[in-house]
Amino acid sequence: MRRWTWPVGIVSLWFTITVTGAGDAPRDEPPGLTGEAPRTASPDQAPGDRVPWTTSRMVGSPEPPRPYTVEVAFPHLTFDRPIELVFVPGTDRLAVAELGGKILTFPDDPARAVETDQMFDVKSCHPRFTNLYGLAFHPGFERNGRLFVCYTIGYDEEDGTRVSEFRIDPSDPLRVDPTSERILITWYSGGHNGGSLKFSPVDGFLYISSGDGAAPSPPDPFQAGQDMTTLLSKVLRIDVDGQDPGRAYRVPPENPFVDLAGARPEIWAYGFRNPWRMSFDREGGDLWLGDVGWELWELVHRIERGGNYGWSVMEGRQVVLPDAPRGPTPISPPIVDHPHSEAASVTGGFVYRGDRLAELRGAYVYGDFQTGTLWGLRLDAQAVTWHEVLAETPLQLVAFGEDRSGELYLLDYEATNRIYRLVPNPDAAAPNIRFPRRLSETGLFASVAELEPAPGVLRYQINAPVWSDGTRADRLMAVPDLGRITWSRDGLWGYPEGSVFARTVLRDVGSDAAPPRRLETQVLHLEDERWRAYSYRWNEEQTDAELVGPEGESVSIGLDDARAITHRIAPRSECRLCHNPWAGEGLLFGRQSATPLTANTLQLNTIEQGEGRGIAQLHTFERLGLFEEPLPEAPEALPRLASPYDEAADLDTRARSYLQVNCAHCHRIGAGGSANLSLTFDQPLAETGLLGVEPMQGSFGLEEARLLAPGDPFGSILLFRMAKLGAGRMPRVGSSEVDVEAIDLMHRWIAGLTVEGRSEAPADPFRSLPAEVNGAIGRLCQGEATDPAARAAAFAQATETIRGTLALLRRIDEGAIGAPAVEELVSLAREAPSVEVRDLFERFIPAPDRLARLGESFDATALLALTGDPDRGRRLFLDGNSAQCRTCHRIGGEGTVVGPDLDSIGAKYDRQELLHHIVQPSALVEPPHVSYLLETTGGLLQTGMLVEQTDRFVVLKDAQGRTIRVEAAEVEALVAVPRSLMPEGLLAPLTPQQAADLLAFLAEQSRPVP
Repeated sequence: MRRWTWPVGIVSLWFTITVTGAGDAPRDEPPGLTGEAPRTASPDQAPGDRVPWTTSRMVGSPEPPRPYTVEVAFPHLTFDRPIELVFVPGTDRLAVAELGGKILTFPDDPARAVETDQMFDVKSCHPRFTNLYGLAFHPGFERNGRLFVCYTIGYDEEDGTRVSEFRIDPSDPLRVDPTSERILITWYSGGHNGGSLKFSPVDGFLYISSGDGAAPSPPDPFQAGQDMTTLLSKVLRIDVDGQDPGRAYRVPPENPFVDLAGARPEIWAYGFRNPWRMSFDREGGDLWLGDVGWELWELVHRIERGGNYGWSVMEGRQVVLPDAPRGPTPISPPIVDHPHSEAASVTGGFVYRGDRLAELRGAYVYGDFQTGTLWGLRLDAQAVTWHEVLAETPLQLVAFGEDRSGELYLLDYEATNRIYRLVPNPDAAAPNIRFPRRLSETGLFASVAELEPAPGVLRYQINAPVWSDGTRADRLMAVPDLGRITWSRDGLWGYPEGSVFARTVLRDVGSDAAPPRRLETQVLHLEDERWRAYSYRWNEEQTDAELVGPEGESVSIGLDDARAITHRIAPRSECRLCHNPWAGEGLLFGRQSATPLTANTLQLNTIEQGEGRGIAQLHTFERLGLFEEPLPEAPEALPRLASPYDEAADLDTRARSYLQVNCAHCHRIGAGGSANLSLTFDQPLAETGLLGVEPMQGSFGLEEARLLAPGDPFGSILLFRMAKLGAGRMPRVGSSEVDVEAIDLMHRWIAGLTVEGRSEAPADPFRSLPAEVNGAIGRLCQGEATDPAARAAAFAQATETIRGTLALLRRIDEGAIGAPAVEELVSLAREAPSVEVRDLFERFIPAPDRLARLGESFDATALLALTGDPDRGRRLFLDGNSAQCRTCHRIGGEGTVVGPDLDSIGAKYDRQELLHHIVQPSALVEPPHVSYLLETTGGLLQTGMLVEQTDRFVVLKDAQGRTIRVEAAEVEALVAVPRSLMPEGLLAPLTPQQAADLLAFLAEQSRPVP
């Protein structure tokens, strides 16, 4: 399969999450590129009939620059893949370690640093040497000449990662004696090795970081993160000045796990994926660490003794493997986490203690390898009091370093291979007043009011639109000054500087005679090797559009029937949730922070019908001279998506196309989806991770749930999450309405699948339902339950399970139940005790009448700023349906005793801590409330808290408060599972005010802590 992607160095911020919807092109949308195109273009030919685009006025950014920029610190020096920078104690020199094994020193003075001296080449000592990761000088280096390096020898070696001590050649104080190596400690060499080495200024011990030793996916295959018997995924603490029997070092007796049976005594902290650079605050002694995340979050930690930082049970705030075994201490949240819309590979920095940038003194400065962004933060106890982007740079920030006086340096990996420093930005307060604030000023249109493109700007088509609540899009692209798109045989595509994509979002707002309403135009501009995204909001007159700020906004749109809808223009940062560094075509780009989702062969290889024959859009591109080289083969032979809404297309292709455009940008390796899925179009279905797989993130009450159950739509989480609103809905960004046509598509597709992923004659999913459920649905369809009470009883029976609810919705979508009856069922659903049932029926309620709920992701700071009403919170607690608190907890004698009594919870935790425990209930599970997994000799599994265990029986209490007694002779295994019985997402169905009321009520429960 041939694909289009983007060359290394290009960053895209373009988003499509609110652009296009189902159906054919709008009535007034001009036709796409047409006309038979001879396949004769070649690089030395002038473009055919193409007009140059020369009217672009999009230069720079409309926002003020960041407060800092970077400058080269040592103009005369360059390196080969530098990986670490440290100062050499007792000298005026700095040392740089290169990935290839060399350690080079030079004066810490730009005027004198005109060349480097080689201190050591680790590779010369080891024929199997692969990479050098860490370098540290002993605090007494000036006296003892000892230094320490971390390096690897080979891949997939049990002892392939080494920390070794070397000594200086006695005859040359700046040369290492290669024969002096003493190997201190080793661990497995895999994809994540860690390898940062730092001596504490407080205790003088050596701290060592290690990763989980694995490739990016699946997550933590060795389950090293919480395993105390391995050195992987840890921060280690050893004394290099002592020696225990059988070791080349001494284990400090104060290490937290020296007395834990089976644990490696070197462990200081654990639960890291790939810790990339740690440092000590030279004044406070705090240890800081940046941990490279998995699918969604980049993490910054301040490391505490015995700390558990979550991997791979958690990735920051996201659950990854909730059922995995846990370590002996509670999980601590990160100090700061960045979603992949902001960062893609965090690099830990330093607390700045220099004098040159006085305003940054005491701030922790760190950055991101992929985007080149630098941040600063300040911490007061456990609270972040200041957090700001300091600079946006073109660097690959692989490491930070300090000189003797605490001045900070930045190490660029391969973009320039040089050393930089932060300097104030003289243009920080000056916005770019020349940037076009109106769409008419961009140079894209000859007539904005008529959507007429300027000369050289081309209208284009795509194959498969993303679902976005029924909106459509008019699409334009421009390559300036007759520039060319490059095509490489490995599938990469490159656009010349200044290229632009523009999409005007359209929505029908009334009768067929009324033109569609233009909501916004989104513009993607390639500048300085970065795709920059902007949105322009159309005015009421539909004559022009105004630039929207980076935070986005919502606009109210009037409809002909006196109703109004709200259209949300997304913040610029949100686009990167979908257009992330991994969403191009499965490749990881060195300088890319996002990628266009439709600029690929699958989408642009459209075949239009004209004059009795198919016309390929790529032929037209070629004829116009857009390509630097001829197409490698006929477009008809290249792969392409099908519209999910085209009934004439193959059902399997339509379904896989839907997953490609709506799901695959997150559900692929590294892209943010927590499930271990790869849903790209070219992935064989049997290898996607969908078929027959139990859900990792909960079943939502769906019995015997699978992500995709072949032949069983009603047992498929994929269909359930597409069919609902509220918490757990998919796609989770870019839309707020259920795509009913796609639900029908997926139902038919799943019904026809086999366990091998092949299609056959569709099964009848209703056969799998109990007879009483089918009977209840049948009575509702046939109108036999004429009495309102009988109809209510039939509805209750049909919706007692999620399977039955999905089956009833299927009959509604098939038209088997008339509109008046559906309206009555919706009324019944609004009072249903199950949140999931209410969520599944909410799509029938007009949007203005729905509750504005928190959902899965919300702004905790904004929620905590709301004033709650404790009385309303008490009623919410006791209701048991919305908040579901009393089903497990009791306050003042009211509720159920499954979890702890909450009478003193407000004295124990403040509102912020309460919110954290509700959002992440498994982060801290106190011993009396640890759940247990019991397996009987007959293979039955039971889960609950341990009430009693004797030599005759075991008693558990499950999450519903039911007591389970099992005779001891029937107990095959009883294992503690350090996971809370309290489910996650309990706040999702609440409104912000309801959540604030609940917090206020809980905070009032201040009976003294026993």
